[in-house]
Amino acid sequence: MSESEQPPNISSIFEAARLGWNVKLTCWNCGHVRVLHAAALWLKLSLKGAPDHLTEVKRYGKCVPCHEERALKIGGPQVELTREDPTGEPMTLPTERQWKDGLKWQRR
Repeated sequence: MSESEQPPNISSIFEAARLGWNVKLTCWNCGHVRVLHAAALWLKLSLKGAPDHLTEVKRYGKCVPCHEERALKIGGPQVELTREDPTGEPMTLPTERQWKDGLKWQRR
C-alpha cells in the first residue's frame, strides 16, 4: 500500500471500518493526534445512539490532553481517514455478533 493512497469517498464510520480505514483526529487547539480503530469508534458511537456519519465525530470528539492539562473542553477535531495503526488506549472492538448486526443494518 502506497503512502499516497487516498481514501475513497466514505461517509460512514462503519463503511470506513469495513474497508480497513481508521479515523485520525487532530485537535485544532494543541495539535494532539489520535488514531482510532474505526470499528471500535463505530461501536462506541452506536451504543450512544449517535449517527453513523464521519461528520458526527467532530461533535463527539474531545481532546483529552487539553482537558486534563488545561481544564479545557476542546471539541471539533479535524477528522481524516488513514491506514495508520490506532494509537493511545485501546478501545473495545465489536463482537462478531455486533459486527454482523451492523452489516445487516447497512444493507437495509
